[in-house]
Amino acid sequence: YLFKPESEMCDDVDECESSPCVNGECRNTVGSFSCECSTGSKLDSSRTVCIDSVKGTCWLNIQNSRCEVNINGATLKSECCATLGAAWGSPCERCKLDTTCPRGYARVKGVACEDVNECTVFPGICPNGRCVNTQGSFQCECPEGLTRDGTGRT
Repeated sequence: YLFKPESEMCDDVDECESSPCVNGECRNTVGSFSCECSTGSKLDSSRTVCIDSVKGTCWLNIQNSRCEVNINGATLKSECCATLGAAWGSPCERCKLDTTCPRGYARVKGVACEDVNECTVFPGICPNGRCVNTQGSFQCECPEGLTRDGTGRT
């Protein structure tokens, strides 16, 4: 509340005007506020940052409004959409890029952009080869005598 001397009354302060919620929606309440997270995320201990909490299917392509090519393993939405994914979940939803982070980086813990280790997140991403994580990306190394195909992964 904020005291207004001219009216000698206290007015509720809309804390949401200062955007206190990270990755979530702010709801002003009388004398306070709360942050609400979208499905698949939850509030951290500060109660102001929404972090990914559910792993789901990461999809490589969307063709004619259908998600195709399930990338190995269940992943967090932020990791999927920041790297190889075009869509996430079941039913699938088109990925929205987090413009706060460059490609290959995600806010998995809520605030800071961190490199996504594609080699760990997507086991088997380099069939017949060895995955090497790089800052913001990854590359596949082939055994001697083999070369990568057009995708760079096989």
